Amino acid sequence: MIWITRTAQALLALLDLAVNLIGLALALRILLPWFKMRSDHPIYRLVYAITEPLLRVVRRHVHRPLMWMTPQFYLDLTPLVAFFFLWLVRGALAFLLRLLIVPPLWLFNPLGDLGLWVTSLLALVFDLYIYAIFVRVLLELIGTPLTQPLMNFLWNLTEPVMAPIRRRIPPLGAFDFTPLFAVIAVVVVEMVVLSLLRLLL
Repeated sequence: MIWITRTAQALLALLDLAVNLIGLALALRILLPWFKMRSDHPIYRLVYAITEPLLRVVRRHVHRPLMWMTPQFYLDLTPLVAFFFLWLVRGALAFLLRLLIVPPLWLFNPLGDLGLWVTSLLALVFDLYIYAIFVRVLLELIGTPLTQPLMNFLWNLTEPVMAPIRRRIPPLGAFDFTPLFAVIAVVVVEMVVLSLLRLLL
């Protein structure tokens, strides 16, 4: 059991390192063209080699151009979407690895500590709901139609929270801040509910 925990901790550290390095490369992929760096420069070629495989996957599944153009500049949003996707994958893998580091024994013994069981299970539900919002945003960014089963499921799951917020805080131009406020609202509700339960149980 100890070697499983140590292996999971090492994998989690490597995962964080890989995501941070790829995230840095994606940020440089956006910034370097603004500094007029030539495409044959060694740094640009290194950044391109690191990021292009991931960006190619994103572009293959995108249903509309991911760009923001003004008369002054051009911004390719594909690296941002790639980083968002990478962050979601990292979160899912980190969650699974943490289950190996600290197995959720409470889940199989609700009568052992009912308060811990209820609060931990609710915290897990809230976390999964926040991930559902993020995945929906990612699918919307790449233009996934509502008829797609996963998109339709996530829309039905998250729209009851997001629709009232959108009515009160309309999009600002091309930017819709509804998901951000929805996540904040879910986090606040989670804090209040779990605090009350800890007092009562």
